[in-house]
Amino acid sequence: MAAGTSVLTPLITALGVAVNFLTSPITLVCLGIGALIAIGVLLYKNWETVKQFFIDLWDSFKMTIQQFVDWVTEVWTSIKDFFAGIWQGIKDVFAVVAEWFTGIFQANFGTVFCLSGMPL
Repeated sequence: MAAGTSVLTPLITALGVAVNFLTSPITLVCLGIGALIAIGVLLYKNWETVKQFFIDLWDSFKMTIQQFVDWVTEVWTSIKDFFAGIWQGIKDVFAVVAEWFTGIFQANFGTVFCLSGMPL
């Protein structure tokens, strides 16, 4: 048993040192800086592809927004035309009623004024 533990002890110690090294703040900062540099290099080497991706993404966004604006405009126009038709119907009905009353009053007042001798 003593021989087995004497072989495992340095391995466990080495594993502990490796874990401590990999999780230390300095190592994590160095890995972060390295990752940022790698991302920068990849962007530089593939800039045309990245640029085209964002151009396509922006064009797609603009097209979607334009379709939404067109839809809202169409719906609003339909609603506006619907209520304009209702309002025009109401105005037409009141115009007919006003004409009817005007005809009645003109005929009756004309008769009254003629009977009284007063000119219209």
